[in-house]
Amino acid sequence: MTIDPTLIYIAATVFALTVLGVLFDYLRQPVIIAHLFAGVLLGPFVLGVFSDPSILDPVAGLGLVLLLFFIGLEVDLRVLVTQWRVAVFGTLLQTVVSVGIVAALAQWLDWPMARVVLMGFVITLSSTPIALRVLADKGLLNTRLGASTVGILVVQDLLAIPMLIILGLFEGESPSVPKAVLQVSSACLIVSVIVAAARNPGFSLPFAGRLERSRELQVLGALAICFGTALLTGLAELSVVLGGFVAGLLIRLSGSLEWVSDALEPFNFAFVAAFFVSVGVLIDVDFFLAHLGLVAGLALLALLLNTTVNALILLVLGERLRDSLIAGASLAQLGEFGFVLAALGLSTGVVSTVGYQYVLAVTALSWVLSPLWISLIGRVVPERKEN
Repeated sequence: MTIDPTLIYIAATVFALTVLGVLFDYLRQPVIIAHLFAGVLLGPFVLGVFSDPSILDPVAGLGLVLLLFFIGLEVDLRVLVTQWRVAVFGTLLQTVVSVGIVAALAQWLDWPMARVVLMGFVITLSSTPIALRVLADKGLLNTRLGASTVGILVVQDLLAIPMLIILGLFEGESPSVPKAVLQVSSACLIVSVIVAAARNPGFSLPFAGRLERSRELQVLGALAICFGTALLTGLAELSVVLGGFVAGLLIRLSGSLEWVSDALEPFNFAFVAAFFVSVGVLIDVDFFLAHLGLVAGLALLALLLNTTVNALILLVLGERLRDSLIAGASLAQLGEFGFVLAALGLSTGVVSTVGYQYVLAVTALSWVLSPLWISLIGRVVPERKEN
């Protein structure tokens, strides 16, 4: 009998996720970290189930789209809009400060400007799923603090597009005027649609009445909305992940939140788990262990630096000290989009293979340490819920 290799991958992944999920739940650690460890275990450097990490790339991409879709479903746009100044100016200030700090350190490391900009960008971006999961678990997602934090995360995701363009300039690429015009006009159109939807909440989705009558049509309709919007933003030369987030926002505003969320919840868990597994598969365990001291030091430095920078920026922009520190801790870990920037840097020679593994290892370790770090900040600065 011939067994399809895909079945082996699926069975091994599900089994590893289940066992590690139970273990991490017993240890009261986030299940996302269990997914990361499952990837490390199944990767080419331990058990070798996934000898080719690129196998998971398509599934991981789908997982990111669904992840941002569910984030959009959880965000109250009315609260978010009230904090747009904090989000925009805070993110821009953080980017300038991060690049400046890396530039200062680069004087001793003799780094070229391209590497300085790349590493500054990587430090700037936070992990959207981890930060929002923390806010949701603490009941802070739709508070003033949550709105400020979510706004910064959204602007960071949007800022990733010009970051890629800037890094392309270091390669000697000339920016395409038609492409830039398409991106700007598409972004303006998306903003216009969201504003129109926010002014008319409770609008009906096409065929909503018929979709709600059938469980099968609910699932298909919800998938069509999520990935259809992602396809449109992709064709517009914007991030497909942004399309998932926009779709979630529109669904929440339409009043169809309950059935859409219920229909896609199993898909969300499966594909998001696949994304974090795909990250773990990429981590070279031998490299990690050989450079554990430096990796741990860099991860702690990143957590401290990002907490401090974000907290100070929010404090300057009018947030209270307690709220600023909590938000800063929630944004402290490095983001998953940093992998995209690091991969671009690797392909263009801005960073070496060793540098790329440092980005992977430090980012992953910052995710593992993030819950403990946030808990530590919470004990130093007791939290109070605000509505």
